[in-house]
Amino acid sequence: MSRNPCKSCKHQEDLNQAENDNDKEKSEKPVECHSNLEKQEETVKHLATPLTEADETPDITEITGLIPGNIRAVTRSELKEQQNEMKVNEALLGKPPWESISSGTSALKTLWGQWDRLEMHGGVLYRRFETNIGQTARNKMIVPKSRTQELLHYFHDVPSAAHLGVDKTLEKLKNGFYWPNMKEYVQAYCRSCDSCFARKPKKESTKAPLGTYVSGEPMERVMMAYRSSVHASTSKTPNSMLFGREVTLPLQAVIPQPDTEIQENRSPDDYVAHLQNKLKENHAFARKALKKVSIYQKKRYDLNAKKRIFKRGEAVWIYDPIRKKGVCSKLTPKWKGPFIIEKRIDDVTYRVKRSLRQPSTVYHVDRLALYQGRNVPSWASRFRRMMNLEEANNDQQLDKPVG
Repeated sequence: MSRNPCKSCKHQEDLNQAENDNDKEKSEKPVECHSNLEKQEETVKHLATPLTEADETPDITEITGLIPGNIRAVTRSELKEQQNEMKVNEALLGKPPWESISSGTSALKTLWGQWDRLEMHGGVLYRRFETNIGQTARNKMIVPKSRTQELLHYFHDVPSAAHLGVDKTLEKLKNGFYWPNMKEYVQAYCRSCDSCFARKPKKESTKAPLGTYVSGEPMERVMMAYRSSVHASTSKTPNSMLFGREVTLPLQAVIPQPDTEIQENRSPDDYVAHLQNKLKENHAFARKALKKVSIYQKKRYDLNAKKRIFKRGEAVWIYDPIRKKGVCSKLTPKWKGPFIIEKRIDDVTYRVKRSLRQPSTVYHVDRLALYQGRNVPSWASRFRRMMNLEEANNDQQLDKPVG
């Protein structure tokens, strides 16, 4: 419906008049269009010419106003010098024997294995890429090791890169660049990105193994035990576990039931002894059933659980998804940090130091994740030294003889 012309107002007439004016301007200037096409063809021809040693035109032009910091221009002479630092260009001018390459770096060996696909343009080394049907698509520049971090920054961190994942970042890089173990570099860089990790949702599979607790006596742990249904784990009703008898249901109160205990005419002492024995039998049966069921439950729970241990002084993330009114929580940071592990209290709880002046806080291990970023807090090294000094003083006090 939105594509149909509007006939009830003058908006469509204005659009038609504007289109007619544009067509009139185009018909009046046919020479300019032809000249523009010729200029575009000359530009394409210039870009298609092979690189030469004397050509100092920057491979990367300066781009301003799009990203903070601006992309610095890089000349072919700089790229050539940086590639020479890898000692690849000299070694691959003519394919050397394997004996002279075997003692080199892994990158040199990888490029030696692809020697037939390497080409030199203007003193800069490129790798020829071909499609599955054998058509040459493009030449990919061999990136020196000193340039990889800068390149990853522009293809992942800047706003125009949008902090995409490993696969999308890698595909963008592969359009014009190549270096050995390229995927591992991208994976490590994305894994160490603080902005990406802080906005990741918490993984449900990163939970600690389930602990077991078997109750030994009634009311050992406070619970509501006034039920008449059979418990799935104990195979006993809560009433029989607590009172030694089943509760009288409304229907049972209406229908007469034989009272065997009254017919037996037990004395109070006999009734108490009978009740104690019955409770002991029910508790022993329940403990046996609980032990069997707890093993099964723990086995099922631990299928997706993973035991994790953090060392004292390690930097960690804390999962803290705070919702703010009026703010979409989908892209807000859910992980806070990095913070420092101060002490391991038990298998699943840790005391974490959020800052040097703030008191430490206790967190469950399921809310912690190892920090692998590049922005460790400046106070972390000082705090680690304080912990090591405190630990050394405690050891000295233990070594002192008593008396």
